[in-house]
Amino acid sequence: MTKAERPNEPSSMEECCARRQAYLQNIDPQKREAIEAFHEKVRAEALRIDPERAEVAFWWADDDDPYQVSGMPVELSLCIGREHFARNPGSDIWIWFDDLPKETAEKLKHRRKPSFTITCDGDAIWNGIDTPI
Repeated sequence: MTKAERPNEPSSMEECCARRQAYLQNIDPQKREAIEAFHEKVRAEALRIDPERAEVAFWWADDDDPYQVSGMPVELSLCIGREHFARNPGSDIWIWFDDLPKETAEKLKHRRKPSFTITCDGDAIWNGIDTPI
C-alpha cells in the first residue's frame, strides 16, 4: 500500500506523537467521563480476578489503549503488540495484564498457554496447554 493510499497516516514519528497528543487533549468531556467510568469498572474487576480459574487470551492491541476505548484513529497507533488479557469465567470484561494486581499477573504469566487466541481476523482459536505462551 502506498502513502497515497493512506492519506491520513502521519509522515513522521514526531507528527504521529503530536497528533496523538492533540487527539487525547481534545476528547470531549462526555467521552472522557465515559472512558474514565470504563477504567473504573476495569480496576474493580481486576481485583476480582481469580488466577486459579481465570480464562487467559491474547490479541494484538495498542498498548496505549489496549481496550480501544479512546476512539483514537488506527493510523495513530504507535505500539501494537501481543497483549495478554484475563477474565473470570462468565465475565464479559477482559482485563489487560498490566491492569491486574502484580501478584495476579505473575501467577497468570506462568500458565502454559492462553485458553484461546484471537486472530487478526477476529476468530477464536482454542489452545491446548502443551506450548508455553
